[in-house]
Amino acid sequence: MYLRRERLAGVRRKGRLAVQNALLRIAGMDAASSGERTYDKHESYTGDLLARVSDAGPADALAALAAAQAAFLIWSTTHQQFDRGR
Repeated sequence: MYLRRERLAGVRRKGRLAVQNALLRIAGMDAASSGERTYDKHESYTGDLLARVSDAGPADALAALAAAQAAFLIWSTTHQQFDRGR
């Protein structure tokens, strides 16, 4: 799973960073966790709220695994002549 930060309109407000929402990225798409649970990530020095992060559960892990397996099947059939790293 890959977490992607979704930037809000006003990134800085009164010298502080705006709160961001971190979504899961599964199969190339952004999504909230299946249980729609989140947890707060705080800045360690000031304690300010930095982000609300999607709390992935077992269903999200299985979805990410299925997406990775499907992507691997497609990737593994590409010809070695082409640069797979691109």
